[in-house]
Amino acid sequence: MPRIIEKRSETRLEHKSPVVIIEPTSGLSFRGRLVNYCTRGLYFETDCDLKPGAEIDIGIENSPFTDFSDIYDCYRTKIVWRKKIDQIFYSFGYAVQITSASKKNTF
Repeated sequence: MPRIIEKRSETRLEHKSPVVIIEPTSGLSFRGRLVNYCTRGLYFETDCDLKPGAEIDIGIENSPFTDFSDIYDCYRTKIVWRKKIDQIFYSFGYAVQITSASKKNTF
């Protein structure tokens, strides 16, 4: 059986949760789903077509980073890469790096 070598500095942990994605410059918002995370980044899926390098705000419902389940935990992130996925619900998968807590406190 081939051995899989992790390319990331941290292991990603699985966590399925709804997310809201906001483009800060346009104010447009989109829905998506968090799939996995680590302390410095996230992988989520959505239908919106975002460009690598763009900064976005992400609100995570039932965030793995907080004990509060009834609020959105909000972060400013930078898109590291994206891929086209063949899923029933979503068309794109994104890896983002968390750059800071978002200035938004509600979504």
